Amino acid sequence: MSLRLAAVLFAVIVAVSGTTAIPTFAAPWPEQAAREAKQGGYSLVDTAELAHILENGRKPLLLDVRPDYEFREGHIEGAINVEFDLGDDRHAAPAKLDRIRRLAGPDTSRPIVIYCRSLQCIRSAIAAREVANMGYGNVLRYPLGWFGWVAAHPALQSEGIDPIKAGDVFPGCPIWPIEAEAQEYLGLENLNRAFLEAVRADYLLVQFFNSECPACLEGMKAVEQYWNRVQAEPTMRQRLRFVGIASHDCLHDARAFSRRVGIPFPVFTDPDGSVLQRTGYQSLPVTFLLRRGEQGRWVVMLIKDGLGGANRFYRDMRSSVTSGY
Repeated sequence: MSLRLAAVLFAVIVAVSGTTAIPTFAAPWPEQAAREAKQGGYSLVDTAELAHILENGRKPLLLDVRPDYEFREGHIEGAINVEFDLGDDRHAAPAKLDRIRRLAGPDTSRPIVIYCRSLQCIRSAIAAREVANMGYGNVLRYPLGWFGWVAAHPALQSEGIDPIKAGDVFPGCPIWPIEAEAQEYLGLENLNRAFLEAVRADYLLVQFFNSECPACLEGMKAVEQYWNRVQAEPTMRQRLRFVGIASHDCLHDARAFSRRVGIPFPVFTDPDGSVLQRTGYQSLPVTFLLRRGEQGRWVVMLIKDGLGGANRFYRDMRSSVTSGY
């Protein structure tokens, strides 16, 4: 790993220890990215190095391995979209690898640069390893991804949305399709189409995650602890409901993640990330405690951004839900 990459990676790591609103990335990522690169037979590049390659070096094949809808919303100039996902971790589809081979051409020394969303997205690690295994000797992974590139190029940044805070109305969110078990738990009347406002509860915990985000897996362990403690307290169990929202995920991947992790509450999707975007938050995981407000809208009470402060968040959540009851 270059010194510049180490510095950039360090700069985006923020420790979160409470119910604050500071974007964060999982701390092990710099070391993990370097370890994956060594094992996978490829190299890492930082933003400055990638810019130099694109402007001055031999023309690389630049692969954006995010879903097509994310690619359409914005990508590094000159990139070609070849989507990878967790299913490619064991065996990438031959048609996908054949396409990359055609794009790269016969010269196995041609630079191939691969990126996805951010440090927490592992699509680029999977893709870089697979391409290196195809026999290409100059495979480069840009682990900061699209978010890192946008952060370094202000002209690409759209007008920012201030993160929502306690007291703000939570954005509307469609929740469907709805399974029968989820319908009963959430008190919904329509199995085909509903919105978050239709959930019948006094309080609602909303957990945003992504199926390919390692930090989200750790964050879900804390939420499962919340769930178990809530089920053991009649007042909490009666007044509070849980919902998971998989941002930038398709329903298949979200439900596969839910089954693998054993998520005990309903999970829905935010496939284009628009709901998460309207909250003003970008990094995952992020947890919101909502209360029922005027005209049936959900109002934000507490926010936990990142992995730290789980015990404190639960104490604050319990105090909020049980107060005055």
